[in-house]
Amino acid sequence: LANILGEHLIPAAGWQLIADASGEPLPALFVAPTARLAQVPWSLLAVPGDTGRRLIELADILVPAPPNIANSPRTPARWDERRDSPALLILDPRVPGQRPDSALGSVLGRPDADGPLARHFAELRARRDVLPEVSSTV
Repeated sequence: LANILGEHLIPAAGWQLIADASGEPLPALFVAPTARLAQVPWSLLAVPGDTGRRLIELADILVPAPPNIANSPRTPARWDERRDSPALLILDPRVPGQRPDSALGSVLGRPDADGPLARHFAELRARRDVLPEVSSTV
């Protein structure tokens, strides 16, 4: 399926441009699909006639939010109506392949219960509800 989609969605000249630009650092490929093509796994498209290389190996693929979402009408959130709602905590994502408590395991650095960020959110948790519900700040 990846081969078929790769052949039909990106013309040969497009693949050639991508191949010519690929290297270090990888070029950015901006894909703005129509609503029908929004569910295509663009990064997994196979290079036609190749031995299994995928588009993600040749370029960094950037896909924006679909226009129907980005341009949808929204009602502005009023602070005076939301100020007493639970505060949203910052989540520190794990680095794949690393333990969360290792030096490289956390985007914000090694977790430290006595650090300024943890102290700030511990004080916030003591004063009001937070989302997501957590038992500790570290």
